[in-house]
Amino acid sequence: EPLPFSVTGRLPTLVELENYALDQWECFLLQLINSSQVEKGTTFSSSMMKTFQRGLLSSRDGEAAKLSENGFQFLLMETNAQLWYIMREYISSAEERGVDPTDLISFLLELSFHTQGAAYSLSTLTEVQRVAIMDLMELGLVKLQQVKL
Repeated sequence: EPLPFSVTGRLPTLVELENYALDQWECFLLQLINSSQVEKGTTFSSSMMKTFQRGLLSSRDGEAAKLSENGFQFLLMETNAQLWYIMREYISSAEERGVDPTDLISFLLELSFHTQGAAYSLSTLTEVQRVAIMDLMELGLVKLQQVKL
């Protein structure tokens, strides 16, 4: 159930959400392009870094990660194709992160039925779901906001 306005206060408009998503996606692409800097000082979680390293980045012993050939191909894709690619890799790498892919897919499907722009409580989420929310936030797919106290 969405949270009532009395708890959430002012919610971002759809335009603000779109701008947020574009800004986050641009940040992701810039980090990918500057892949030698990705490992140090990154704003992305370890689970998202593992996703990026699956095919988009390559590294040799003692060298910094570099954009792979697949990474260059990724940059040439349309944004929606890039997003689907990342989500497929995120789900495919779930077991490596100790997450049951079935639970992750179930949660992602549940999220897809939520109303865009509505506020929802995180208090009922499991730890795995909270991590997924944070990862989705890094990609600009979810925006977290403080509630009024």
